[in-house]
Amino acid sequence: MDCFITSCYKIPILGEGSLIGSINSVEISGARLTAHMVPLPGNTATLVNVTVEGIPSELVPHFRHLLPILSPLYWSTATELDGAYNGYKLTKGEFAREVQVQYTTGEILRVSQYGKGVDTKGVLHVDLVVRGEVPEIEASRLVKMTPFWEDYTQTGPGTIHADSTSLFQVDGFVLPYAWNHSISYGSRNSRMPFLMEKLHARNIDVIVEPEKNIVQFRLEASISPGNHLILRSPSNQCPTGFRLNPEGPYCQDDDECRRLQPCSHLCHNSAGSYYCSCSPGYTLDVDGRQCIDINECSTLLDPCPRGQQCVNSIGSYTCSMKCRRGMRLSDDRLRCEDIDECDVPRSPCEQVCANSPGTYVCSCRQGFELVASGRCTDVDECKVKTDACPRGQE
Repeated sequence: MDCFITSCYKIPILGEGSLIGSINSVEISGARLTAHMVPLPGNTATLVNVTVEGIPSELVPHFRHLLPILSPLYWSTATELDGAYNGYKLTKGEFAREVQVQYTTGEILRVSQYGKGVDTKGVLHVDLVVRGEVPEIEASRLVKMTPFWEDYTQTGPGTIHADSTSLFQVDGFVLPYAWNHSISYGSRNSRMPFLMEKLHARNIDVIVEPEKNIVQFRLEASISPGNHLILRSPSNQCPTGFRLNPEGPYCQDDDECRRLQPCSHLCHNSAGSYYCSCSPGYTLDVDGRQCIDINECSTLLDPCPRGQQCVNSIGSYTCSMKCRRGMRLSDDRLRCEDIDECDVPRSPCEQVCANSPGTYVCSCRQGFELVASGRCTDVDECKVKTDACPRGQE
């Protein structure tokens, strides 16, 4: 006899859904996923098996580390430990999740996940939309997933924030990545029995078949009270970046941007955290808060056209004519004009200064001769000339 949710299990044991979008500019259309979720003997975890079909062959190797796309399935059906609630008990399979996956190499993948509920046959229906970038990892590379935790925080009626930091290995090299979830659901009177719950995923296995456009995932999931980052963490204490709202009780985001004003330029608040950014022409200092001027003239490669010079300014730079020595830029910065070195209070010449385009020439009055540095010295005609005086005179 078939065993469906209504007769045997407290969770949906089957899942189906669609997957569309794009990854690394490769379109995904018509991909389907099927899932089978069954509690393990001893009720310690739920075994989650998911098969995704119809993925473009060039993307199949990239799915080896995309476990966050499965979160609607393993969160909904995770074995509940010590009184914690899984996603299905909270939402009955009807929810929306916005997920952002960020890699230390800079790529960002965004995933929209929609739970459409459970049908009469016990099948949980989910639709996924992916868009963004992931690291390019060749199919020949060995990718190994490690167990991970996800921390879930009740932030309001029908809203939950979740985040995780994990890593995977590529040919033995470790690549960390992180993701966060914003979850909303319609059961506003249903909330987690604890302010914080932690989901544990382990025994992870991924099999890819590029020639068949198939990826198979396998993992075990359980959920329990508390925060995985703190040993024996209190399950009814809000995590860093949140403050307690006793009306729920809930953990509301602490808007550090408004309360602390920590950034010198722009502050961006996010659930449980914040980050600073700078106006164009500036970059963050090492403290991650202060903005300092970018000297584009020293950091950019030839920022100005040939024949022009770069002039740095606070927050920007300009390109101007490059004038040769003895010339200077005109006030309109469109041409070079001569510098009259002679027309200064302290002349470079001791006696006579003659200006010319781009330079000048020093000379001396009669009876003197030019020596170094524009100075003149008296000429002793008695020594350097013969017969300087009339005959009979000396």
